[in-house]
Amino acid sequence: MRDQDPTPDEQRFFATLRTQVPDIDDWYHADDDGTLWVIASLDFVNSDGHIHATLRVDYDGIALCGGWSPACLNWDDGVRAADAGIDTSPQDGLRRDNIGPVEAAQAAAEWFIAHQQL
Repeated sequence: MRDQDPTPDEQRFFATLRTQVPDIDDWYHADDDGTLWVIASLDFVNSDGHIHATLRVDYDGIALCGGWSPACLNWDDGVRAADAGIDTSPQDGLRRDNIGPVEAAQAAAEWFIAHQQL
């Protein structure tokens, strides 16, 4: 986790996202060059209460990308999706470039909801 407070864009992103997907977890990060970014994640829990899968999206104020976490965020929290080897291509993945926080949140919400309904 990073030291910096959430930016106004990050706050808008999560506020908008939570109106449709209230169970989202938020994780705040900064790259070595100071670029701020976040992960929104959604855990899928089996009948005995254990997490068996986690969807995640990364958002840095410009690009949104998501897919299945390879380790339920156990080692890939704080690692950008591309660096963690996450497949962001369709059907399961999500990728949008040059997208503002409200539109990014709406795209992420649709994507999370579609996966919840599978």
